[in-house]
Amino acid sequence: MPYGVPRSDEERRERHITLYGEEPPTERIGRPGGRRGVPRTDAERMALHDLYYGPGTTPPAERYGWVGRSEHTALSESDDTLFAGASIVAWIAANKVLAAIIAIAALSVAVAGLSKMQSIIEKKKREGLPLFQLVVGEPKPELIDNPKSTYTLAVVGAVPGRKTRIKFGKGKYFGTWDYVFREGYGDFVVDVTARDLAEAAEKNRSLIGRLPGMHETGDVTVYMYAEEDRPGMPDLRTPIKAVRIHIPSTTENVVSAIVPGYNTPLPVTIEEANSGIAVGKRYFVKWGMPILDMIPGSPYTPGMWIPPGFIITETP
Repeated sequence: MPYGVPRSDEERRERHITLYGEEPPTERIGRPGGRRGVPRTDAERMALHDLYYGPGTTPPAERYGWVGRSEHTALSESDDTLFAGASIVAWIAANKVLAAIIAIAALSVAVAGLSKMQSIIEKKKREGLPLFQLVVGEPKPELIDNPKSTYTLAVVGAVPGRKTRIKFGKGKYFGTWDYVFREGYGDFVVDVTARDLAEAAEKNRSLIGRLPGMHETGDVTVYMYAEEDRPGMPDLRTPIKAVRIHIPSTTENVVSAIVPGYNTPLPVTIEEANSGIAVGKRYFVKWGMPILDMIPGSPYTPGMWIPPGFIITETP
């Protein structure tokens, strides 16, 4: 039965018991602006009508109107329909919100499960690998002032086949547009002279200090790190490493250009040569004295005898 339609005393009693689970009050009558739904006797209802509309007025035989906040308004069947429609719309809206909450919760659980699975797969792929890191090797002390000496940059601990990069950083924080110095797949090694490394850092505004002139010697600092692509996960990065590099003068290179054979090739130890050959590098045995070092060398093989005055070098 629509809300606000009058009923007999018995109907109102049954309605009150249904709603509140107890017998309705016998004395109380509603007041304007008071709680609706309190049942009354017919006499009380007529007294309330006189209070609302004035003495001597006759209440309707079938239906009472209800008092609004600002004016007397009779409820019609269309009002009841609108009220019921609004209730249905509110229920649908509430259920949509509930459905959205359930969907979001389900998506969160799915994403968490996928992330957990990816973590398990990633852990499996990295089993037996060393810690992912960027290793920087400096020239030997006796060769630090040789302009041909190289710094060795190595990416270690990458998953084979994944794309990896050596990048310049800027201070202690990663940047979205950090410059890629070298890239490869899996572990890889780069040999670069100090000046080439410093010039690349200066070009990309990643150099700390002043780049010495061609005939000057000085130290500068660059910040570098390694990065590995990981499918479905954030890229793996090493901590940013501050690399201090010594830049020798190029005077010896100028003299070497004028006097062929002035600079002897850079020597390597037997251990370094054996390790290099294991990864595919080539070495040669040749004279280690100026002028004589212009004579072509012989390919080096592990265990080979090195005559006095000769050195192992990467220069043919």
